[in-house]
Amino acid sequence: MKKIFAQVRELKRLGQDIELILIRIGKISYPSYDFLTICDMDEVPSGDYFGRFRRACKISNIYGELIDSLGPGDILYMRFTSAFPPISPKYYYKLRRRACKIVTEHQTKELDEFKLNGRSLTYWSELFFGTLLRKQSDAIVGVTGEIAQYEIAKARDLKNLTL
Repeated sequence: MKKIFAQVRELKRLGQDIELILIRIGKISYPSYDFLTICDMDEVPSGDYFGRFRRACKISNIYGELIDSLGPGDILYMRFTSAFPPISPKYYYKLRRRACKIVTEHQTKELDEFKLNGRSLTYWSELFFGTLLRKQSDAIVGVTGEIAQYEIAKARDLKNLTL
């Protein structure tokens, strides 16, 4: 998170109007910044699928309300970890009619990592909904060229950047 905070501080210093919204799960401590809004979520045991689903729905509502609040000059930059939940069916239609641009950053080949780590709910969610959500992005950022190509292959020819 230090890297992200540093990037946002620099963008603010350069005069950009920017807000960082962090969905925090658990009791992790972060510094206070004027650009940072924290939405707290409860930790849920890994075997509690109903609890994880409820939490995912809450997170989805945060994304939906955020998309509703953004206009044509805004960019929603999401650090992507899985297809579950970012957008529930309730908000999916809004993705197609949204005013803002959506850019997703990918740190890993999600399916491989979820399978390796035994995250079954996240794995199946990514398998069924990942491509659908990527197709709604305006651009993809991959931390390596290999990850960027993996993500683009799952969607379509998107604008992309490798960090």
